[in-house]
Amino acid sequence: MKTVIIVEKNGGVVQTVAFSAYINTEKDEKYKDELVEMITVLAKEKSLNLVPRGEISDLKGNAQEETIAIYKKLSREAKNKMDLATFDPVNVTDFVNHIDYLVQKTGIIT
Repeated sequence: MKTVIIVEKNGGVVQTVAFSAYINTEKDEKYKDELVEMITVLAKEKSLNLVPRGEISDLKGNAQEETIAIYKKLSREAKNKMDLATFDPVNVTDFVNHIDYLVQKTGIIT
């Protein structure tokens, strides 16, 4: 935030990015942790042996593409099963709140 204030005081321009981890780190981490847990549960239910995400890039040939496809499918299923009232992902409201926070901190008049 110090950098934003310095840029603002020197007449510079500040932009923000709607990247969930930047907007609300705590909420983003909570959601992603729950998503990974749900993916793990679904994989066990389907008797799938998941390759750890950090090892996917080491896979050769079609194995990498197939593994990514499995993760994507399980991720979609997990998102459909998750209780969004409890595990709400970062959304547009959070982004607007982030912009409002920057406006308040920098004193920009809208």
